Amino acid sequence: MSKPSGASNIGAQTAQAKVPAGHRLPIAGRPHIPNIGPDLERLTAFIVLGGAFSIAYPTRRLQILVAIIAVAITLEVTQILAPSRHGRPHDALVKVAGGLMGIVIAAICDRNKPNG
Repeated sequence: MSKPSGASNIGAQTAQAKVPAGHRLPIAGRPHIPNIGPDLERLTAFIVLGGAFSIAYPTRRLQILVAIIAVAITLEVTQILAPSRHGRPHDALVKVAGGLMGIVIAAICDRNKPNG
């Protein structure tokens, strides 16, 4: 098993810390990308999360996908417990799709990188 580079590991850990942090904030206080909808924001965040971990741990892509599924479901279930939030299956599916896209993009980049 290859060890992750320092930069890719730091990138993955940063993404891991930032994605759930944004979900704990009230809706008005969450980070917002202007001119795109919330689904695209969710998708983008999880593309970054899945891609960062896939780059950092290329031999663990299946485990990364399982973890992303668990995180997406957990985030939505915990939102049901907050009175000002609403967890929806649709949101979890968007997050899982984003994580999967990030993993696939990282795998394609990894496969097409020059040897050397």
